[in-house]
Amino acid sequence: MAAETQQTGPAARLRGEAAGGLASAIPGLVHALTLGVLAFAPLGPEHVEVAIRAGFAAAIFGGIAATILSGTPLPATGPRASTSLILAGFVTTLAADPGLGVAQTLALTALCTALAGVLEILFGVLRLGSLAKFVPYPVIAGFMCGVAILIALSQLPHLLGLVPGALRGTSLGWLTAVQPLSAVVGLATAAMIWIIGRRWKRLPAALLGLLAGTAVFYVLRAAVGDGAGSPVVGPVPGGLPLPTALGSVIDLAGTPALANHFPGLAATAAVIAIIGSLDSLLAAAAIDVAAGVRHRSNRELVAQGVGNIVSALFGGVPVALSPTRAIPAFRAGGRTRAIGFIAAVLLAAVLLAGSGALAYLPLAVLGGVMLTVAWGLVDVWTRGLVQRLVAGDRDRTLLWSAAVVVLVAAITVLVNFVIAVIVGVFLSMALFIASMNRSLVRSVQNGAARPSRRIYGPEEARVLTDARRKIAVVELEGALFFGSAERLGAEVEPLASTARFVVLDFHRVNSIDASGAIALEQLANRLGAAGSSLLLAGVAPDGRHGLALVAAGTFSKPEARRWFVDADQAIGWAEDRLLGPARSASFKEIPLERLALAAGLSEDELASLRRSLRRAELNADEVLFREGEPGDKLYLLARGAVSILVHGGGQQRRIVTFAPGSVFGEAAMLDGAPRSATATVVEDTVVYSLSRRALDALARSDPGLATKLLVNLGRHLSARLRQTTDTLRELVDSRG
Repeated sequence: MAAETQQTGPAARLRGEAAGGLASAIPGLVHALTLGVLAFAPLGPEHVEVAIRAGFAAAIFGGIAATILSGTPLPATGPRASTSLILAGFVTTLAADPGLGVAQTLALTALCTALAGVLEILFGVLRLGSLAKFVPYPVIAGFMCGVAILIALSQLPHLLGLVPGALRGTSLGWLTAVQPLSAVVGLATAAMIWIIGRRWKRLPAALLGLLAGTAVFYVLRAAVGDGAGSPVVGPVPGGLPLPTALGSVIDLAGTPALANHFPGLAATAAVIAIIGSLDSLLAAAAIDVAAGVRHRSNRELVAQGVGNIVSALFGGVPVALSPTRAIPAFRAGGRTRAIGFIAAVLLAAVLLAGSGALAYLPLAVLGGVMLTVAWGLVDVWTRGLVQRLVAGDRDRTLLWSAAVVVLVAAITVLVNFVIAVIVGVFLSMALFIASMNRSLVRSVQNGAARPSRRIYGPEEARVLTDARRKIAVVELEGALFFGSAERLGAEVEPLASTARFVVLDFHRVNSIDASGAIALEQLANRLGAAGSSLLLAGVAPDGRHGLALVAAGTFSKPEARRWFVDADQAIGWAEDRLLGPARSASFKEIPLERLALAAGLSEDELASLRRSLRRAELNADEVLFREGEPGDKLYLLARGAVSILVHGGGQQRRIVTFAPGSVFGEAAMLDGAPRSATATVVEDTVVYSLSRRALDALARSDPGLATKLLVNLGRHLSARLRQTTDTLRELVDSRG
């Protein structure tokens, strides 16, 4: 059984790869037939066979070269509508030059495609593949919509049974030459592809539509004779294309033709490289989602660049990665790059054995196929955008996206590809800066709404009740860079009119550039001149934000750095300054009679309580108690500070810090549960402890004193709860 499994496994995988290769070859055949014709249509119908061979050369040889180096596990490379149409624009320019023959035109287009490949390789080597994600999608969608319109317009002569160029100019004489049955054939082809694609998604809709449209054409021809209109492809030379373009390109060297057309050639190559790269990377992302794989962007660019160079050597059109070929291949069982080789072999077999049949394809049918290709370029996002606009949605972001799509599409159609790409690049930059120039301010609260996690004694708490309003806490989010720094200053500087301390919380800031650092130092200086201090939270000297500020040459004097590990420490520092004399007094030990637990006790009761307490002097960083230890004592803080820490996520986190006059640890003592946190001494401290045993002894010997102690403890806890309620009320008010 094991041997059978081993034999069956590889056989099943081979069948899957073969099925995947076939599934990729079917749409590849349609692309080879139509996109070569699209690129070289300006040469006229007498050169359709050259155009078809160019499509096959790209699909076969360009596809094989890209498959070898591909950065995706499911490579399917071949002609693409966008780059073929861009090349068609260059061919149109060449066709208008009476001094050029067909051979020189083909040599110039081959050089253009090869140069585009070189640029794509350069993009990959320079690791520019990751930059594609920063091109706003409305720019890409606008370009693709423009390409779709141009493709549809380019097919009108085929659909109307006219010779190429008949629609140019202002004369309407071409109306008398229109052959309606040709339009019927083309539209019927497009309709069948659309219907099959909608209802039977697993079937090769484009191939079946092409065959059905061809059948309709010949049925009409049999019924009405030549009145069916639409010329056919005509003879297609048998055999595979040969790498003869290199010799033709060499012959161009030093000729006026190369000198005259090189600027347009270089510009077209750059546009093909940019659009082809974006097309391939978007396709790779779509393949990743559909097949659960992961591509390598920069390697994919190199692969497509090599594919374009090889395609050019064989006289082919530009190539790019195609999700419409890769995803069907995956669904059919293909899992490796073998599908690319199998598809290329199948296409080569079609060209070798079926060139005679290709000659009878009606151009109107190819035009109908191209209409569906054009419609496919208008993606789901763009269609959803239109539907939302029609439904009356007037969201600002939606309107801005629609404006960008329309602008880029209009430039693509009315001007040219080069200007459209340039405008798209500038729009990308503008949209990026606009998105980054949004406010960094996530929230603004005063210190009453966001106090520090420090529990003060009654006297200090009373002082801070109103004083905390002089602290402004500004939480930031995003990148502090040249595009957002000025706006941050404009939003924060007015706070100095009411706040003595402005805390900028950087824990959600992902980066600070030199411009942002300089603007931050200038903001600190302006606030200082207005009588307010700028405190930076989430900034440490050895942290990434602190290092960025120092590297920019800002905050060079350590004494000028009011930097804190987190916002709580910054707010606590500001609270200390606001306490003033009250805080200075707290550095002295508070007498027992002034502690909250001793309020209202007589001299005898106070003496009895003193005998029950244990006084301890502790140094900074000593541990008072640890998480999990028995909770049999409560503590009265007479001097210093104690922080309560919990463990989580592999680190300790500070929950609260108690100031002099505070009572803590009472919960565990009262309910008998273990300690839920660790208490660590922050500074030299004096603390009294009252054990549960001592409290029980007092209850037996002096029930009245024990009752007073519990009442005082309840009042202290009630004051803390009221403070929490006030904080929540301030927080709600600050958020509207």
